[in-house]
Amino acid sequence: MYACTTGDPRIAYALLREIQPGDLVRVTGTLVQPDDPQAPACFTVDGLEVLEAAPAPVVHGLVLERFGNHVVVFDADRD
Repeated sequence: MYACTTGDPRIAYALLREIQPGDLVRVTGTLVQPDDPQAPACFTVDGLEVLEAAPAPVVHGLVLERFGNHVVVFDADRD
């Protein structure tokens, strides 16, 4: 998992509002490792493409938690 940034508001909007858990996406951009080896790398996203949309989730048996703009899905039947 990398910290990500983008200069394109359409990519940010798609990631926050349109992409669903389980969607197969292709993300292109530039990965930069800071001079400090202990610092995390940062990924600058230049392109986002949905290759395959996930099937609509069935909420039965799932737990949804919201953290600000993020939704976390817990499913006991999957890793």
